[in-house]
Amino acid sequence: MSRDTTEPLHSLDADLTHRLRVQVRPFKIPPVEDALVLGRKAAIGCYAIRRALHLLMAVPFVHIELDDEIVSDLIVRDTVLRRFPRDRLVAFVLEKIKPLMQAEEILHLAIETEVTLTSRTDARHRDVPPDRP
Repeated sequence: MSRDTTEPLHSLDADLTHRLRVQVRPFKIPPVEDALVLGRKAAIGCYAIRRALHLLMAVPFVHIELDDEIVSDLIVRDTVLRRFPRDRLVAFVLEKIKPLMQAEEILHLAIETEVTLTSRTDARHRDVPPDRP
């Protein structure tokens, strides 16, 4: 009769515990709120992202191609460009967002626009009677 003389292995991590922390949130539709900034070496290209957005969302997006060493494309919700000039948005992205990213990244932008409208009344318009039933 043979007797087992092996001892159990003692691991250095005998006090090892495993934890799992999970935050559960609903999948957000739309997955893109206002804009995406695509790096020149991003893993997924502009065409694929535009196609996915078209399939997932009814809201139109505008594609702006940039000639830059870091940023290749800007994909912006159409409504943002109705409230904010395109050239100023591109300048903002290149000045403020570009320094925060690498060419391999895709950054999601949540943009808040505010438009203040004012109206002037001058003598030419005083002769117009107000609408009354």
